[in-house]
Amino acid sequence: MKKISALFLVLILVAGCLCPAFAAGGPQKPEITGNGPYCYLNVGDEVHLWVDAESKDGGTLTYQWYSTTVDDITTIRAIDSATSKEYSYKATKGGITYFCCGVWNNINGAQSEPVYSRLIMVWISPLTPVIDSTGPDVHMKVGSETGVWCHATVGEQGTLTYQWYKTNVNDITTIKAITGANSSDLDLKQDYAEVAYYCCGVWNNINSRQSDPVYSRLIRVEFFDPEPAMPVITATVPDCHLETGKEVPLWVDAETTDGGTLTYQWYSTTANDISTIKAIIGAEGKEYKFNDNNTGVTYYCCGVWNNRDGRQSAPAYSRLIKVEIFSNEPEPPEVETV
Repeated sequence: MKKISALFLVLILVAGCLCPAFAAGGPQKPEITGNGPYCYLNVGDEVHLWVDAESKDGGTLTYQWYSTTVDDITTIRAIDSATSKEYSYKATKGGITYFCCGVWNNINGAQSEPVYSRLIMVWISPLTPVIDSTGPDVHMKVGSETGVWCHATVGEQGTLTYQWYKTNVNDITTIKAITGANSSDLDLKQDYAEVAYYCCGVWNNINSRQSDPVYSRLIRVEFFDPEPAMPVITATVPDCHLETGKEVPLWVDAETTDGGTLTYQWYSTTANDISTIKAIIGAEGKEYKFNDNNTGVTYYCCGVWNNRDGRQSAPAYSRLIKVEIFSNEPEPPEVETV
């Protein structure tokens, strides 16, 4: 009888110990006492998340981490193998992700209802774009239309934005933003000579967050004002054979290919050699007329220049024009001497 009473007493004591644990229908929900702060990191950084929780009835805690891309706990999805109080991963892409941890209390095979941490925002700065190619250096005449371009990509979701810059020296630290130049292409046209350098900054944008910029190389753009084109002489007066006192009508026809203004200078020489010519003072038109009472042969030529925007071309010279002056007056008779 005493043995039965002792056994009954033991059963009562055990039951008395277990009753608090199951008084509310199973293990009590754990209490979350702390969790990691919001994170603001860059791609490539290590993200470390944690949660602190405790059991009120001596149970064992288990964990499950969840994530979502919106600030709404009803959209969370479990992360495979993320089942401890800490969760770490390496950020490989930019954007905003929200994490939370569910915690359960476990006693003798029974599990409580979960309790969830607050949503922890992890904000990863987007990947910096990669510039694949840029337009070549440019060498164009003043007034011509040209352009430069920049092609960039990024290995994730995101929107690329652009800003073009300009400097007059080959030094990227001196660049200044060009107002309104915000696309991957930049059209250029100007009416003055200049050497300038252009580069493009590119950003990646995700969820209103912007990556660090990447800059293209400096692209050299030269607008040059070319030397006026040498004129082309299209015709000259034929050789002349005239009597003394007659007007000598010299002329030359010439044209320019770039809209310049032509100027002229006539030359003469007594030798059939253009290297010996000498300028005739005042003979500065496309025509040169004069009277010559001296018999003999003289050679003439005309130099022609093209003039544009205050600049002068190299001269073009006509052929040597032969002018022969002769006299029809009879020669005086020879006087015989005795």
